[in-house]
Parts: sequence; structure tokens; C-alpha cells
Amino acid sequence: MKKLEKRGEFIEAFNKYNTGIFRYLYLRSNFHKETAQDLAQEVFVKAWKHRGSYNSRKATIKTWLFTITKNTLVDFYRKNRKVESLEDTKLESILVTTDSEDKILYDEILKKLKVLSSNEQELIILRFIEGFEISEIAKMINKNYTAAKIAILRALDKLKELISHEVK
Repeated sequence: MKKLEKRGEFIEAFNKYNTGIFRYLYLRSNFHKETAQDLAQEVFVKAWKHRGSYNSRKATIKTWLFTITKNTLVDFYRKNRKVESLEDTKLESILVTTDSEDKILYDEILKKLKVLSSNEQELIILRFIEGFEISEIAKMINKNYTAAKIAILRALDKLKELISHEVK
């Protein structure tokens, strides 16, 4: 059973996952850069304080950090009920791309993603933007593998349907 006790191991995890955690928080906080930065900092402070509770038999470091991230975001929304709606936010590109057609397509997908429920957005972001395995997502959302896979597929189907209606 591996623990996350040493400072060097923690710094390595920070360097490896900080960008993904920020990106997840940025997408889930209605594209508020400052909010995402503050929450990302809070995630790593919590992780540092509770590093002794990390257990490699239960989850990977990535899954453990993103579980802390998800819980930190839930706490944030509980404390701050009045949050600017998605419709009022400025859509910014998250991916760095030089191809203007790719950027336009990506922006359109993000617009459609905002139409999905919060849970559906989370599943799409974790699976297809952050690249989590279904088994890792299942642990984060407290569902079994099959239930998580079905939920992801349903969210993806809904997103595809929204995009296909735009194309027609």
C-alpha cells in the first residue's frame, strides 16, 4: 500500500495533475478563471493536509485528487448559491489550436455541453476531456462500472443528438 507522505511525491503529483484539475474546475465553474484558480489551490491544500489518508489500493493518485476536486466544487456551490448562469458567461477556448475550423467546432461542442445537466457535463468532461477510465469515474461518482459506463454513454448520446440537430 503506497502512501503520499513524501514532499517530492506530492510535488510530482501536483505537477502532473494541476493543469487537468484547473481545466476541470474551469469548465465546471462556468468558465471563471479566478474561481478555478482559487478552487485548484484549495484542492491541493486539502490534499496536502490529508496526504496520509491516500491509499493506493483504493484509488490512483489521479482519482484521489479528482475526488477531492469534485468535493471541493460541491462545497463551493453549497456556500455560493448565487453563481452566474452559464448563459451569461463568455465562452473561451480551452484547447490551444492553430486550426480555426477545429476551434469553431470545439466552441460549438462546448456550447452544446452547457445544455446538458450538471451530472452529464461532469461525466463527459471526466471521460473525454480529462481522459479518466470508466472504472476511475465509477469510483468518483460512487457507482459500479456498468452504471457509470451507461451514464457516460447516455450523456454522450445526448450530446451527439444536440450536435446533430445543429448540423441539420
